[in-house]
Amino acid sequence: MADYDLPTAYGRPQYQKTPDEAIRVVFPWAARLNGETISSISYELPDGLTNAAEIGTGTLRMVRVTGGEECRIYRVISKIVTSGTRTLEWVKRVRVMEG
Repeated sequence: MADYDLPTAYGRPQYQKTPDEAIRVVFPWAARLNGETISSISYELPDGLTNAAEIGTGTLRMVRVTGGEECRIYRVISKIVTSGTRTLEWVKRVRVMEG
């Protein structure tokens, strides 16, 4: 599920890291909730990235990611179910740079 050589129309990576670095990928959900709350949350990471920890409460959620192969871009997906039973997804891209 990694993205490779994406055209700029798909957007640039929001995060950069080295293979040995651990970073937090932040999902500030407040603006997308329309007054609802988060009932459940999950994260999808592609092969190569590891979910080292899930952090946050309320509308600000983060996942700490480690790993990755140099010179690749990966998608980190956060999925929530709201108190109104809506399912929302948010994709952030992480570029792994040379260490």
